[in-house]
This record gives sequence, structure tokens and C-alpha cells, in this order.
Amino acid sequence: MNELHRLVEMEVLIDLLLLRVRGVAEEQVKRKIIEKTKNIKNAEYVIGQIENTYLDSLFTVKVPGITEGDKVSINRKTWVPEVYPLDNTKCSIEQTKIAISFFPVFRAIA
Repeated sequence: MNELHRLVEMEVLIDLLLLRVRGVAEEQVKRKIIEKTKNIKNAEYVIGQIENTYLDSLFTVKVPGITEGDKVSINRKTWVPEVYPLDNTKCSIEQTKIAISFFPVFRAIA
């Protein structure tokens, strides 16, 4: 009977240890998710700053068809900027080509 009691105690201890390990693993996963979320938010902020700087630069050098109210969006897959006028329709292909042709210059400067 004593051995059976010890086996039951060991089983309970093993279960407690497994719960503790799972809890630690869950906490680690939660911390990593929070960290990655912060990194993504920071990256989005930085990309937003790049978009604003790009638009300011296009406006400053007086690229045809670009106004201060336009919006620049950088495609996250290709890293090619797209310019949108105030009414949220895409610029004509020619205007976009003109704007994009300046992109490598700004990348080289940065």
C-alpha cells in the first residue's frame, strides 16, 4: 500500500510539474507575441515616416501632379511606393512612374 501511495504522489507531482512547464511555456509565448507586436507597430511607424518623407521630397522637387495633400503608400512586398491623390484614387500610370523614378535616388541617399 505504501508503494501505491508513493506512485500516486509521484503522479500528482509529475502533473504539477507539467502544469508548471506549460505555464512557463505559455508565458514565454505571450511575451514573444507582445514583443513581436511592438516590433510590428514600430516598423509601421518607421514606414509611415518614410512615406511622409518621400511625399515631402516629391512635393519639394515639384514632381508634376504631386500635391501636399497626396498620400504615399509603400507596398510591403515590393517596397515600391504608390502615390494617391486626395480623393484616394490612384494616380495615372505616368504620374506614378514619375514618382517611382525618384525612389532609387532617395534610397541611395539614405
